[in-house]
Amino acid sequence: MGNIETQKSKLIQKYRLIDGGKMKKGLVYLLLGGFLFGGCNCGIRTEEETYYEAPNWTSDNKICFLELYYVAKYRSNIITGDELFDEKSEVWVCEINNDGTGKKQIKEVMDADYRVGLISSSSASNWIVFNLEVRVGGNSQYKIYVIKRDGSELKEICSGMYPDFSPDASRIVYQKLNQGLWIMNREGSGDKQIVENVNATHPAWSSGGGRIIYEKDSLLILIDTIGNQIGMFLEPADYPDWGPSDSNALSVGELSNYKGKIIYLFIGIL
Repeated sequence: MGNIETQKSKLIQKYRLIDGGKMKKGLVYLLLGGFLFGGCNCGIRTEEETYYEAPNWTSDNKICFLELYYVAKYRSNIITGDELFDEKSEVWVCEINNDGTGKKQIKEVMDADYRVGLISSSSASNWIVFNLEVRVGGNSQYKIYVIKRDGSELKEICSGMYPDFSPDASRIVYQKLNQGLWIMNREGSGDKQIVENVNATHPAWSSGGGRIIYEKDSLLILIDTIGNQIGMFLEPADYPDWGPSDSNALSVGELSNYKGKIIYLFIGIL
């Protein structure tokens, strides 16, 4: 009886050894295949960022701007590196006092499963016009929206870039991609081209209402509201923006050192 049990025990141990060896070898092949073809997913990393961009003065000396809350999730992989597999954007139109107090989120205007680009904003009277880079059918597009400062009447009005309000907020000058500069009514009607040159960009409506300045090939060009050229600022600059209504002041960017400066135009009533 004892000999039979002993033989049986040895047979079981031999079977387990052989079977276990096969299992271990199969596991090695499985892991090796996973490393070679899929890498090793060793964890998930989440990054959260908040961006404040596209500031512009309001008619009551506050500042409107765009706030982006962005979340990105990455899957760690020792073969291919971190892989982005999920992202989310929330975009808010905001206001703040000029001393940095009283920050207010006016309205959430975009909730998307990709990173939204913040381009520009402009305010006049009780309105804000702003510009976002969004995805439509997998392609990036630039969209222009208007909204009241109380958060009501949000509306997408057209495709375009760098919109700027007339002083009474009734009209908008903007850049149409590869089609120069255009003016339209606030609700998007009455669209009319005023500058044909496709390199014209960053238009800014004067605080007096009679002039528009824009950038072309790093030079600033001054026109009236139907497109007639009045003057040109020969020193390289970009991103012009008008000062108060009682001045001919412009804030511009200096291309040589990425700093801002103030220039003054002495060309009559603006």
